[in-house]
Amino acid sequence: MKKNVIFLAFIVMGLCGLGTVHAQEKTQMKLRLNQGDEYMIKQTMEQEMTQQLMGEKMEMSQNSVMESSIKVISVDQEGNMTLKTVLDSVKTKIESLGNVIEYDSKNPPENPDPMLEGFEGLVGKEYTMVISPKGKVLELKGLEDALSGMFDENNPDQAASDAGTDQFNEMFGDEGMKQIMENIYSPFPAEPVGVGDKWETTAKLPNPMMALVMNNVATLTDRSNGLVTIEMDSTISTDEEGSSKAFGAMNMSSKITSGQQHAVSQFDENSGWLVRSDVTQEISMEMKLDMPADQAPEDMPEEYQNMSIPMTMKSKATIESHKLNK
Repeated sequence: MKKNVIFLAFIVMGLCGLGTVHAQEKTQMKLRLNQGDEYMIKQTMEQEMTQQLMGEKMEMSQNSVMESSIKVISVDQEGNMTLKTVLDSVKTKIESLGNVIEYDSKNPPENPDPMLEGFEGLVGKEYTMVISPKGKVLELKGLEDALSGMFDENNPDQAASDAGTDQFNEMFGDEGMKQIMENIYSPFPAEPVGVGDKWETTAKLPNPMMALVMNNVATLTDRSNGLVTIEMDSTISTDEEGSSKAFGAMNMSSKITSGQQHAVSQFDENSGWLVRSDVTQEISMEMKLDMPADQAPEDMPEEYQNMSIPMTMKSKATIESHKLNK
């Protein structure tokens, strides 16, 4: 269960012109989707993690691809849009300590690895989201139900299972996903902007390992051929209020010592829809695990009850989207 939660955390740590450009003009960035619009989104991520555990260097790499379809169900008088999202496919490969585990929903194995078997229940599930023209998520329904299959209700270690479910729902549940989805559209400034304009935003993101704070500086760098390009440089730090998590009897605290992210995003100017985003991220952090001696298994060495684990993570992510109906 803990592996499932930490694995999903890495996934997360992880996600914006007209044909003729007029330098003096500014544009008001906002979502303007129409009822019946349909989009396909492909998310690709490559990650590398290195950690020092009990004096030994451990490396893990992960490549994943997720494809989803989105349909605009309705648009109200204020321009708020109701979107239905369906996860169509997921493919992932993890290499660690000489072992390789893979899962492909389009060609699923007969006996998937326990670490990844939860993905079987995700494909085909749907949820709805109401989002404002400025990218504010007003309502999100159905996501927690869609993701409930990630956890085994018959897990013999029920305490760990319940703790994992709580941490998972904190990030991927309805409230957590509201914040994540809003962060995708956080580049949208309140006022009209032109090429060269800069603005700042701050976002707090939930995560099973820790709560994150992102301080962002965005710049509109190009506006041409119907696309608006926004570059965003971010510093990532730990939100102290959410830096400690409990997994059963184990307490885990994490602190980011260095975190940087750079994103280049292109948005369709007419609709405000994200067309492509390329993101690179580097994070250095320290994770501490503590278990009270009276709750530790009898055969657990004392050094395993209190551990400090330095980590570095490097990620590259790409989001590509295209409209299915013209």
